[in-house]
Amino acid sequence: MRWPTTRNSQAPYFLRFNALQAILVDVILLVAGYGLAILGCRPGITEGLACDTFGNTLFLGSLLLVLFAVVECSRAREPELPTLADAVRLQLL
Repeated sequence: MRWPTTRNSQAPYFLRFNALQAILVDVILLVAGYGLAILGCRPGITEGLACDTFGNTLFLGSLLLVLFAVVECSRAREPELPTLADAVRLQLL
């Protein structure tokens, strides 16, 4: 069995759109996490107000983003994340 991909036109557009948007969000979160690690902020090891603030902001932002996407998908609408939705549409064309 072949899994549907974002380029597979047989898969529903809604599924392809959300899958690709989730991949892009994951890439952004990975880059942000690596950025924090480069700056010396490592969870459980480095303590400091700046590291805790950036880490908590990243967590809360990603949590709100996921909740927003779940609510929009349950309403059968595309989650319009700024810049990401446009990038996804360009990839799907």
